[in-house]
Amino acid sequence: MTEHEMVATFLKAEINSSRFRRKLLPPLRLDGISRSVVERPDTSDEVENTYRRRLLGALRGFGRDQNLFASFPRCVTWHRCALSKEQLGQVKYMRAAYWHDLSSGSRLPSEAAKNIRAGKKVFGQTTLALRACTCSRGGGGVS
Repeated sequence: MTEHEMVATFLKAEINSSRFRRKLLPPLRLDGISRSVVERPDTSDEVENTYRRRLLGALRGFGRDQNLFASFPRCVTWHRCALSKEQLGQVKYMRAAYWHDLSSGSRLPSEAAKNIRAGKKVFGQTTLALRACTCSRGGGGVS
């Protein structure tokens, strides 16, 4: 997976998130850029790639050693992989307050799923939207 693909995938997830969409849309409008640059990225288009990388930098600190990407290594090899159900059960969320709170400190998605089902609020926001999202995708371990 190329860095262009990672950036495009990251931003596509952000625009589909009710939590992060509201931060992503204003810069697109201000720059006169169509949402399609994020929703249907063309990673063979260098102008689009440059814009998306700059956008991810402005919003989340990518390539700037800031925010979410503070202390992130500069040289990274990106991979897309498939995990077995057993391997997926061992995956933990990143060390960040939101995921820590959502998973009751375990950083395990299975624990977060229990909290989502229970309607736990994190940072004063309901997690019911997460439940609706995962249920619409065939369960996702939450429904």
